[in-house]
Amino acid sequence: MTEEPVYSEAAKSRTESLHSPRGAAWGALVLAMLIWAVGFFVNKEILRSLTPFSALSIRLFIAAAVLFIPVLKRHGLWLPKRDVLPVLVTCLLNPIAHYTLSMYGLRITSASHAAVVGGTFPVAVCLLAGLARLELLTPKRIAGVVSAAIGVAVIGLVGAEGSEASVFGDGLILIGVIGCAVQIVWLKRIFRRVPPLKLLFYQLVIGFAVFTPAAGIEGFGSVVHVTPIVVLEVAFVAVFGTVVAFSLQYFALQRVSATSVATSSGLVPVFSLGLELLLLGLVPSLLGRILGALFVIAGIVLTQSAEGHLFRRSRRV
Repeated sequence: MTEEPVYSEAAKSRTESLHSPRGAAWGALVLAMLIWAVGFFVNKEILRSLTPFSALSIRLFIAAAVLFIPVLKRHGLWLPKRDVLPVLVTCLLNPIAHYTLSMYGLRITSASHAAVVGGTFPVAVCLLAGLARLELLTPKRIAGVVSAAIGVAVIGLVGAEGSEASVFGDGLILIGVIGCAVQIVWLKRIFRRVPPLKLLFYQLVIGFAVFTPAAGIEGFGSVVHVTPIVVLEVAFVAVFGTVVAFSLQYFALQRVSATSVATSSGLVPVFSLGLELLLLGLVPSLLGRILGALFVIAGIVLTQSAEGHLFRRSRRV
């Protein structure tokens, strides 16, 4: 007869957390943010060969084609009348408004300003979720999202090339950020009625329908001259950067708070920094960007600590 191993309470707690819904959700979020960090570098290469709207249109078409059969078999394509308007609002917020406003905002403002404005995303989600009474605005949670926002801003500011900024451009990006924040909070309600994969499919189809005419205005001429490498790059961002990453994020959004999902977005510049170090070996303003990464990580820890406390308290009630 063998004795069962004795584990400490801390070890048991760590094991349970890894197998808990929150543990699985955070694993999905970390993987999604890593994919998007890699996608940032891949997209930069794609845009050397394709115009922005052309690249986006092709990406959305491929992603929708990948999801078509799974959605058709699991959920069907029919939407009840009561869900049509919520789905259209979701598609309007993201990808249509968010991508368009961000792209045109970046064209007329500086990258450093865009980084600071973009860093307000977790703060906006936290406040909106609190106003919608979906989450409690605890001091620890607020401190966490502010820390993450500061970290993202620092990573974007240090080493940013100086360029002319525009208040109008900053405003466009801010509207896009607020729209994306509204969408994240809105999705918590939508997922009660519409399956995540089905919603994602409609976002891709409607986005493709809107952006393809814009791509035609820009000109599809560059598509003729793409190389096999560019085709593989577009396929990567379509399959992994769109279908897989958004499916992982939506999976997590069903299991953790909207604030946690928003705060996790700070991992994208952190992973991007790591990839720059790995690929380039030397990164400008490295110490400042590491400081920003530490702020992001501290923000995530604080946010999850607050959420874990609320989760444990709700289980005892």
